[in-house]
Amino acid sequence: MVAKSLIESLSREGYDVTLIAGGINEEQRIQLPQSIRVFSVDNYVERGKRNVAELVQALWHGVHEIRTILDKLRPEVVILTDFWTLVNCVLALWFRTKSCKLILWLHLSLSGYYSKTKEWALYKPFTRFVDQFVVVSDPMKGEILKYLGPNAYKRTTVIENFVFPNSAELVYKPGSKRFVFIGRLMNEAKRLDRLLKAFSTLDDPSVSLDIIGDGPDKDSLVKMAEELGIGSRVHFTGWISNPYQFISTTGGAEALILSSDYESFGLVLLEALIHGLPCIAMDCPVGPRSIIRPGFNGFLVPFSTDERENVSNLGKAIETMAHGSVPFNPVAISDDAMVRFEPQGSVKKWEELIEDD
Repeated sequence: MVAKSLIESLSREGYDVTLIAGGINEEQRIQLPQSIRVFSVDNYVERGKRNVAELVQALWHGVHEIRTILDKLRPEVVILTDFWTLVNCVLALWFRTKSCKLILWLHLSLSGYYSKTKEWALYKPFTRFVDQFVVVSDPMKGEILKYLGPNAYKRTTVIENFVFPNSAELVYKPGSKRFVFIGRLMNEAKRLDRLLKAFSTLDDPSVSLDIIGDGPDKDSLVKMAEELGIGSRVHFTGWISNPYQFISTTGGAEALILSSDYESFGLVLLEALIHGLPCIAMDCPVGPRSIIRPGFNGFLVPFSTDERENVSNLGKAIETMAHGSVPFNPVAISDDAMVRFEPQGSVKKWEELIEDD
């Protein structure tokens, strides 16, 4: 979503923008303006399925395809969205005589995710080819210093994520006892198992949960909800193109819940706040703390190495909000989010970064 917003913003400002992406489908192509060229590259390997043979094969195909595209386009600036793309792009550009600026735009936590992957030893040496790092929160910039050193830190700029909301319709419904999760159903990152376990600790049978989204772990999560005895109170809606319109037309909600082990910024939190919906988020590395103001726009749940504590703390936070113990002002929440994360400021920072020699 935020990459799409940036692409469209730069295109409107007169930049010649091309999107090169792995695993892009026709529906995603249609959602982009016709002025933006799109190339699909066969170099994506799904997380959790990355063995050495698949990575080498994907790298071989990816480098060849990216080199062909870049030789044709001759770009002045290349914005990369993860370390895997960086490796592909650096190898594709290896023998080119005309260089281009490489900007690495990171959305996942180094401490919570990247440094724990088996590919980290491969990624790290390639960071010396990055001209500028962009991270989406101040804590992420601190991670750059910790994991990549002072030279990378000096080349790092914080540009917060942004979205252009379709509407600011307020969906907060106190007393509804309805909670929502919005996102891709990938348990490794989003820890929906934690959310379901926390939900199962609630005594009130009138509290419900809508899980809005789709993904590879849907079937196992549906099964878990049944095994925990909460299948009748947890509704898996599937993917919905406009989730907040759905929430509004089906009675509103008490809060959005984010149960992740790690986040970079937590764009889904910002989208919820714009619609006046308070959030319950694990205080995980590194994004939620930059967005949630406890007591004003939601709760930060203490994040522990003891998973039983995490489940217990999350359950208590849900229970507290379900029973209306803390009042929230949806208009104030929405206005605050609009001001703090105003899109034009972030777009201007991107333009300055692109133009800077």
